[in-house]
Amino acid sequence: MFEEYVINDFNSKFQIQENGCHIWLGSILKTGFGCFKILSKENKAQNVTWAMHTGEFNNKLKIIQTCGNKLCINIEHLENKTKIKTKQKRKAKTKRKNSIHHENIVSIPKKKSHTKKKFIIFENTAICNFCDIEKPLNCFRYRRDRNKYYAKCIECENAYFKEYRENLTPEQKKSIENKHKVNYLKNIEKTKIKDKERYLKNIELYGEEYLEKKREVVRKHYAENKGYYLSRNAKRRFVETEGKYTAEELKTLLIKQNYRCNICMVFNNYQQYDNLHADHIYPLSKGGSNSINNIQGLCPQHNKSKGTREMNEYLNEENFKKWQLLIK
Repeated sequence: MFEEYVINDFNSKFQIQENGCHIWLGSILKTGFGCFKILSKENKAQNVTWAMHTGEFNNKLKIIQTCGNKLCINIEHLENKTKIKTKQKRKAKTKRKNSIHHENIVSIPKKKSHTKKKFIIFENTAICNFCDIEKPLNCFRYRRDRNKYYAKCIECENAYFKEYRENLTPEQKKSIENKHKVNYLKNIEKTKIKDKERYLKNIELYGEEYLEKKREVVRKHYAENKGYYLSRNAKRRFVETEGKYTAEELKTLLIKQNYRCNICMVFNNYQQYDNLHADHIYPLSKGGSNSINNIQGLCPQHNKSKGTREMNEYLNEENFKKWQLLIK
């Protein structure tokens, strides 16, 4: 039922005592029971042991320790009491029905229950509940928390979110952006600490071969979605850096340049542009700021070719001196 690495990880987290109890040494829930995560989902430790030996895996099962210790995992000390409670409830319901006189009861119409569409899955395909079209499973997103696919395909989800974003007011958009920025800045240090702890645990448990397989998957995903990662890193740097420039300050700077590119003027090209880019003189990846003193107007060609290099790296010594004179 479970894979080998999950079983080995589970067996390394309990200790046997003289009484015969297998005491849990891992994380603990607020209720006092042991906690074991499978695919980033919390499960009771006694339920996992019950599933390993019986095959019934469900967090709703009420498994109780006969020894009285909530951290005990030994199967000999566990009992399943969910069936006993269901029988008691059925007996109570029958007693209530027999005690009521049906003549005095008024018949009340039942409310119509909201019926959802069933998500139909085949071996390699599935039917979308939104567009009712059969598509391959690659077109559906997979949810690891529940080991299930989403009922909507990716195209239908993207269309739904576009309509949602278009209907938002500008005030709602600003509030959402501010929440994302605040949550990102709060959780930077926590995420770095958790990533280091996970990296060290994976080396101890699974070795370097398991980590190399994960790295290959990440590299393939990065190569397929390179533009997404570059834009994400640019937004992250913009949030973390100090200083911000306004639209009015940028207009005044472009008016001083007469809507000309600083690098084109070094090569005696005084052409005016309508679509100048705001380039960082000292790049953000190397600790530059977003203040107006660190910004210049460049044409799209020079801005793309410059990239994350500094001006002294991009230009020769002679051209770099000419550029310094233009800024002054």
